[in-house]
Formats: sequence, structure tokens, C-alpha cells
Amino acid sequence: MSEEKLEALLNKIENRIDAVNRFYLKKVGEQIKEIGKLSPASVHKLIQIRKAGTSVEEINKALAEATGKNIGDIKKLYREALNETYADYELMAILKGVPLPPLSQNKQMQLILKAVYCVTEETMKNWSNTTNISATYKELVSDAIQAAVSGVSDYNSAMRRALEKAALEGLRVTYESGHTRRLDTAIRMNVVDGVKHIQQEAQRILGEQIGADGVELTAHPNSAPDHEPVQGRQFTIAEFEKMQSGQDFQDIDGNHYKGFKRPIGEWNCRHFAYSIVLGVAKRRYSDEQLEEWRRANNEGCEIDGKHYTKYEASQLMRQLETKIRQQKDVANAARASGDDVLRRKAQQKITQLTAKYKEVAEKSGLRTRFERTYVKEFKDIKPLQNKEIDGTITTEELLNLLGKYESKFGALPNAITAATIQDKIQGYLLNSNHPVGKEKARVLNSVLSYHYENWNILADKIYNAVQTAPVTNITKTNYGLKYKVPITIIGEKGKSMVLNTIWQIDNGSNIPRFITATFDKRTIKEVK
Repeated sequence: MSEEKLEALLNKIENRIDAVNRFYLKKVGEQIKEIGKLSPASVHKLIQIRKAGTSVEEINKALAEATGKNIGDIKKLYREALNETYADYELMAILKGVPLPPLSQNKQMQLILKAVYCVTEETMKNWSNTTNISATYKELVSDAIQAAVSGVSDYNSAMRRALEKAALEGLRVTYESGHTRRLDTAIRMNVVDGVKHIQQEAQRILGEQIGADGVELTAHPNSAPDHEPVQGRQFTIAEFEKMQSGQDFQDIDGNHYKGFKRPIGEWNCRHFAYSIVLGVAKRRYSDEQLEEWRRANNEGCEIDGKHYTKYEASQLMRQLETKIRQQKDVANAARASGDDVLRRKAQQKITQLTAKYKEVAEKSGLRTRFERTYVKEFKDIKPLQNKEIDGTITTEELLNLLGKYESKFGALPNAITAATIQDKIQGYLLNSNHPVGKEKARVLNSVLSYHYENWNILADKIYNAVQTAPVTNITKTNYGLKYKVPITIIGEKGKSMVLNTIWQIDNGSNIPRFITATFDKRTIKEVK
């Protein structure tokens, strides 16, 4: 399935969730505006709480309707993905003299489709029922009531921060680990992974049926650094399985590669592994083509005095697109609440972010995707001049500065490409002989049952958790930016503990390195 086709279908699904998010923010803004007009003596708490409850019911109903429609579209999307994959192999099977049965009669294919669809359907329904709507809405209304009853001199200022926070966070889902993610982002990732899983599993089984004994990876310009060396190469099935499990591996030409954590086709990877018959299938991409893409990617560009690969520049543009959409949500919520100051502050940030977005696109040669910054019902107005973000400012400084105004829900940048953490886990955190780390090793062993020998289990949990966990603090050092990412780790014997993982992105790099982890014994809990 082409990226353009998949993107169009994903946009349709996301638009329904965006509509619910706008409805939610409008309701919040309108009720805050209403409460703000009341005198302390005329604020009736029970009436306002009852109104909040009614609004929450309306929002939940809208979300349930959107989820139902999305589930129907996702089912069609999955079936279409399977149809396209099957069609590719039908001709190959005929040429090999092992024709395939019609797709409708192929039980294995139907089971794959049903299994992935059922998991997605259950996930969508669970997310619909476990968003933060009720708690966040009622908390905002309670804060507004308290501010009004207390006679706060500037009610708008008292509520501005809370409203901005609600708009930036949007509708969120909570994972089992306790981490949260915006609902629209979570759905996109889930559906993309579902499509890829169906296509990858289907082609693997079909490949076996026609006698395939290897795979070839697709390739594209501006690849992520962990997968760029292997794209476009051919591998035996055994070596590909090593690759997917993080072991060292080699291609059929004898080139050796170090293992990487992120499997092909998962965690936002755009690559795909096609089943092939080794010795018969010719490579789609020549060494010259792959080298040209690698060179162009690494040549990259300079932005604010710092070198970026094309891949890094593209990720920077995705960050800017997200920030622009978030600020437009803030502006819409401010308009509903009648907060002109907050609305103009958001507009000022939008203007600054958009200028940076255009600058990055121009310098990198990447095309702008303004459709990704579109938020329905947003209208431009004259911005409020904010001295903190006026004048000359680098892109990174702008993103970090906005972090002061926003809730710290941004994930660790480029977490999927994080460097291996084995040395720090084995050599320090779980090393009972380390002069500094031995006390940490003792606690991690006694509480979570992790030790030197089973280090890989803890490493996997840390790596997987930081893909969605929010960064809570960023510190600038002489060597780069240091990120604090608290994660909850559930041990092997029914206890959990919060680890404050520390990562660093060195100057001149975009790859996070695991530095250390600290913890507070007061966060130890029994897992029910």
C-alpha cells in the first residue's frame, strides 16, 4: 500500500478524533467563560458540576460515535492491505507452479486479518472508555469554581494556565505502564503498526508457500541512522530473524552488521521485508543508488549553526508541525473561553513556529506539509508580542522555550534510535561490585529481581517505556542536552518502582545515550 494512500485513510480517521477534541475544548472554554462571569456569591457549585457532567456525557457520546466509524474504516483498510499483498504473490506463485487459492478461501490469511483486527478493535474501544475527559474536565471546572468563589482578583489569569494545559494535552489515553499519549497519535501508531503487521505476516507465510528462502528490505531516501546501512539488502531468513531480535547479523554478500533494537517495520519504521528466492530475485536497489541516498542524507544541511542530516531535519519538521497544531488548539480553546490574551499569545507562537518551519524546509530541501498543521475552526489574528520569543532565536531554543509554557508531555527525542544501553545496565546499575552502582544493584535485585544475568529484561523494559514516557526535565550541559524520563518498572515478583532514567543527546548528535537512573524507595508499590 502506497504511503499516500495510507496517509489519506489515516487522515480520515484522525479528523474524526480531532473533531471530538475540538468539541471537548470548546465545552471546557465555554463553561470557564460562564463561571468567570459570576460573582462569588452566585457561583453554585452543584449546578456547575452537574453541567460539567452533562458536557462529559456529550463528549463521551461523540467519542464513541467517532470510534465506531473509525473501527469500520480500519477494518476496510486492513482488508485492502491484505488484498494488495496477496495480489503481489498470486502471480509469483503461478510462475513457481504453486498457484494460491482465492484469498477468501485461504484460512491462514483470514486468521491473520481477524486476529489483528480484533486486537485493534479492542484497543480502540478501551481507549474510548479510558481517556482523560471526565477527570480533566471536572478538575478544570472545580478549579474555576474555586477561583471564582475565592474572589481571585484576575480570574482569567488564574484559569489561563489550566486552559492552555488542557488544550496542549488534548484527549489522552493511558497505557498499562501509566504513561499517556494523545489519542490521535496513539491511534495513528496503532493502525500503521496493524497494517504493517498484516502485510509482513502475510508475505512471510506466502513466501514459505512458494519456496522463498530470503528477504529483501525496501529502501528510501533520508532513512533513520539505525536502518540506513541495511536498507535495500538481501538476507537469508535465519539472518533476518537475528536482525529482528537485536542480534548481530550479515547479508548474503557477507557484510556484517551490529544488532539494533528497533525491528524492521515497527516503531515508526517505514521499511518492509519482502520474501524472495535467493539467487533468483535481483536486488531492486543498486549499491550506487543506496550510496547516493546515504551521501545526500549525511550531507544534510546547517540550521542555526548546527549540522542536521536530512533525516534529522525531517524529524525536526515533524516536531514543529506538532507544536503548530497544539498552539492552534490553544487558540481555539481561548476563543471559546473569551480569553483574548491567551489567544494572541498562542498566535504569536504559531507565527514564530511557522517561520522556523519554512526555514528548515528551505535549508534542508524538504517539502513543507502544511496540511499537517491544519486545525479546523482556527482563525489567524494579530499576535500578542511576547518578548521572550521575539527576535533571533534558534529552532532548538524555540522548542525548548515553548516547553516552559507547555506541560512536559513530550517524549524523548528520537527514542527509537537510542544507543544500546547494555553497558550501563550490566556495568553499572546491576553491577554489585561497582563502587558507586552497587547500592542501586542491591535495591534493583531485592525489589524488582533484576541482576547481572537477566539484564536484558530490564533493558528492554526501559527501552520500550521511553518510547512513550514524557520528559519531565531538560538540562543543558557543556556536552549536550540531558533529559530526565521517569518510568514505572514492574519487576519479576509483583513489585513496581519508578526509575528516573537520564539520557543525553550529545552536541552534534541526535541519538540519545542512556547515562544513568535514580530512584526513590518511596515509589515502591505492590502490583495488584
